[in-house]
Amino acid sequence: MSARFRKIDVRLWSDEKFRVLSRDAKLIFVFLLSCPQQSMIGAMRATIPGLAAELQMTEREFRAAFQELTARGMVKLNEKAALVWLPNWLRYNRPESPNVVKCWRTVVQVLPECKLKDQIVLKLKAFAEGLPEAWRHPFLNQEQEQEQEQKDQNQNPRKSSQKVDSSVTLFPSLRAH
Repeated sequence: MSARFRKIDVRLWSDEKFRVLSRDAKLIFVFLLSCPQQSMIGAMRATIPGLAAELQMTEREFRAAFQELTARGMVKLNEKAALVWLPNWLRYNRPESPNVVKCWRTVVQVLPECKLKDQIVLKLKAFAEGLPEAWRHPFLNQEQEQEQEQKDQNQNPRKSSQKVDSSVTLFPSLRAH
């Protein structure tokens, strides 16, 4: 799920949101952009104490600096689910092939179920809709499958009361066989 290389746009240093951050907040943000645990969609499982330890910071120092990032919308966190997300990740780390988009399914599948995961899935879907058709083909098939599922659920109301995993509705190939 991680890659050996990441793109960090040099315009980061000119961005007003970044420039006003404290030194610790800048370090945390650059770490989140480049750490080996980061996924191809900008989401990763992580805890505040674990991230603080990686940067040799106290948890208190880390939380204060991390709060600067969340207050500016640069990072989102679901602490209970141990999920960290960089919402603008795809703007600077666009997929380089349709295969990368297909791999998003695998990444989404291992994210913990929570409202933040739902936000990530919605953002991925919106982003994919702006890609060339050949790249978003799995998403077009997904919509057709969802329509069929809706018809099936209307015919079998018992199924409609079951909770649907957001990664399965976005990426139908994750369905258990």
